[in-house]
Amino acid sequence: MSTTFNRFKTSYYFIPKIIIAIPLIIPCTIQAKDEVSLQSVVVTASRIAESVATSSAAITIISRQQIEASTATSLPEILSQQSGIDFSFSGGFGKNASMNIRGTSNKHVVTLIDGIKMGSATTGTTPFQHFPLDQIERIEIVKGARSGLYGADAIGGVIQIFTRKGVSGFSKNALVETGTHNTHRLSAGFHSESESTQFSLQYAHNQSDNINARVGTNPDKDGYDNTSISIGFDHDMNKNLTAGVTFFQAEGNTEFDPFISTTDTNDTDFLQQTMAASLNWTPNDVWTSKLTIGQSRDKGQTHTNGLDDGLFNTMQNSISIQNDYTLNDHNTLVFGIDLTRDQVISSTNYTIDKRRNEGVFIQLLSEFFGNNFNLAIRSDDNDSFGEKTTGNVGWSRPFAKNWSLLANYGTAFKAPSFNDLFFPSTAFFASNPNLKPESSETVEIGIKANYNKINWNANMYQTEIKNLISFVTSPTTFFTNMVNVGKSKITGIETGLDITMGRWMLQTNISILNPENESTGKKLRRRASKFANLRLVGKINKFTVHASVQASGRRFEDAENDQKLAGFALVNLRLDYKFSKHVTVSSKVNNAGNKKYQTVRNFNSLDQLFFVSLAYKD
Repeated sequence: MSTTFNRFKTSYYFIPKIIIAIPLIIPCTIQAKDEVSLQSVVVTASRIAESVATSSAAITIISRQQIEASTATSLPEILSQQSGIDFSFSGGFGKNASMNIRGTSNKHVVTLIDGIKMGSATTGTTPFQHFPLDQIERIEIVKGARSGLYGADAIGGVIQIFTRKGVSGFSKNALVETGTHNTHRLSAGFHSESESTQFSLQYAHNQSDNINARVGTNPDKDGYDNTSISIGFDHDMNKNLTAGVTFFQAEGNTEFDPFISTTDTNDTDFLQQTMAASLNWTPNDVWTSKLTIGQSRDKGQTHTNGLDDGLFNTMQNSISIQNDYTLNDHNTLVFGIDLTRDQVISSTNYTIDKRRNEGVFIQLLSEFFGNNFNLAIRSDDNDSFGEKTTGNVGWSRPFAKNWSLLANYGTAFKAPSFNDLFFPSTAFFASNPNLKPESSETVEIGIKANYNKINWNANMYQTEIKNLISFVTSPTTFFTNMVNVGKSKITGIETGLDITMGRWMLQTNISILNPENESTGKKLRRRASKFANLRLVGKINKFTVHASVQASGRRFEDAENDQKLAGFALVNLRLDYKFSKHVTVSSKVNNAGNKKYQTVRNFNSLDQLFFVSLAYKD
């Protein structure tokens, strides 16, 4: 943490902003550990803890228990099984996995790791493929525009990943797994908790010989390995002040195929890292403040035939002061400031390699006459594109005891990346430092029902995005440059149903959308217009049976919609045996029908996979 702190110490830009913000500090988080089930509380939708039942946001929560019971082998796989989320995979394990939330771009999502923004400042995307499932305690997915609280990139939504924790007292866990393509997985960790202190440590390692990623080039297998660690520490210094530290790191190597050569070997050494130190201060019953200092890193060193072939190392240093003040029993005011500094260290000489952003936000959460409202507005001031103001308005109302109606309107924007703005020009390409941010408007209505054994929801939405950042290539000179051109409109409906019947549980979701480029009338590339998931889980004595089906309709590889990629359906099966109170033996087969399909043209997807595992958990 000393490196991070020294960078901020010499960054005088931040000092006056912090001095201004300190007198404004007011409450931040609501402690609800023992009051309400964690599965019914979300913190990402409004940046404070609130009930899922009364929130107007479209929320999906994935718990540790659901992760352990899933057939998924990676974070992109388990995310792709949720409503409204679709992925395009460029090969097998550890290869590029591009996510679309409700048809928006893979650059239209904010990803947080324990509250710290994660992603690449050069590409503007998040490498979900490198975050191991063994490091995850909980995932919160909030769909819809959220720039009014989180700033740039939250057009499609926000995904927050919380690293591994444990149960009260002292608990430990371990897992070993082996499977097809010489794939191996190992994890171990523990959690210790006393009256005033909590500490967690988790280690994980994954490796696989993998499959051949790309058709028509080097036919070798493109291996992958990933070693990760996460650490969490919280200490109550007194009854009013709590200090915390989080750290996550995943590093390894992923091999990939070149676009032309059939003999060259290519690979990338990668590093993903987040760290943060925080202070929570609660001087009284209505006032809490949180100060967080953090850093995230995204690093990739590429090699061709064993020789260095490009370094891209991006860092974001951040300071956040989030405040929350309870005005009365029905109104809560949230406001704060987010300060960030992006830096690129690369073998490529970017014309500008640093930029700063200052974001100031305020939000009112209100309840009266059975109606729940949230109103948020945020102003961002960025070195690259100036000022941008966005906001959110949400409403929900319970009725008939277990039912709720909801409606949302939000504006959002996508900041141009360093590649868009400052990549050095060549004879055939030029970036554009004058690019404007992409901007969007989203409208959503929905209905949900929550009963003891049945939960159901349906949402309709429309998102319009303008000033799309895109490549434009001259048909005569073949010169390509980055410009703001065109706009898109995405309309859709999604629905989900969970039913519990004794020892059996059925989950299903369906998403139907029309992702259209309004300038051309064509479908946006690599988006499926229809996809669905079905999952059945049942317990029979000491056995637990899992079966899931994932289906996706066709998509188009190109903007002109000439290259069609066929739809597909995958069947995944799993059987668990509870050997003892703490030990479980599992076997699973993914893509049981050995379906061959592509979500990115000329890139292979994983074939039929078998796995067996042994897990210990307190």
